[in-house]
Amino acid sequence: MQLINGTRCEEYIQKIERDLPEFCGVKDLIKVGIFKSGTSACEARQSGNSPPYLQISKHGRVMYPKHEVIAWVRGKMNVHL
Repeated sequence: MQLINGTRCEEYIQKIERDLPEFCGVKDLIKVGIFKSGTSACEARQSGNSPPYLQISKHGRVMYPKHEVIAWVRGKMNVHL
């Protein structure tokens, strides 16, 4: 059984499914523990190590579709529920 910060992977994915809106902002992903800060989110995007995201313009708000976040987390955990 894989654990993330003492939480079973299945429980963590359920928390994400329950707590995130359909389109998440960086603050939403910080709340569920995917990023530690806005800076870490930016660095993850620049390095290609973040969930797929939408950005309307170069300096526009970044939004993460919930289904993409869940798929990305599952891939990182190597868990296929």
